Formats: sequence, structure tokens, C-alpha cells
Amino acid sequence: MRNVLFGVKPDTLKNLVERIEQKNPDRTPILVPFVDVVTKAPTGRGKNKDYHQIKITALIPKDAIKGENAILDFGGFVFMDIDSRIVADHLKGGE
Repeated sequence: MRNVLFGVKPDTLKNLVERIEQKNPDRTPILVPFVDVVTKAPTGRGKNKDYHQIKITALIPKDAIKGENAILDFGGFVFMDIDSRIVADHLKGGE
């Protein structure tokens, strides 16, 4: 599993989008809001027992994408903001 980055700076997001655009000039970055979110606390059992789980639904209007099944080819990441008071102290230093 890849690392979660806490304290992300605006330049980090800017650099990420620029890198995506450079590596994939035929792609278009989009920002999609969540419309449905389900959260689960660590359960103590199962393969994800040590992780908080966040399951999201993000909707893109059908007239925004051309062709059937065209949305199957995509990459993405989740950008969130959370209350700093709940972040573990050792992670508050930033990136």
C-alpha cells in the first residue's frame, strides 16, 4: 500500500497535475466531488483491520464523457481535508 501524505502543500498538487499532464498529454485532469461517502473504523480483523476505510461515490455527468464504457480508462487519487486535531502528532510535520 502506498503512503498517505499528510500536510500536503498547494505546490505538491500543482506539481502532481503538471507531471500527469507531461507524462500523459492526451489526458485531461478533472476534479470530481464525492456524492456518497461511507466510513468504517479499523475492525481488528480481516485484511484491512488496521486501516480506516473510506468508500466514495463520485459522479461525472453522462454528457461529459463521449462513448459507452469510456470511463473505464482512468487514474486517480483522493484529496481530502481533515481536522488537524485528529491527526497523529508524528504526521503533522507535513510532506
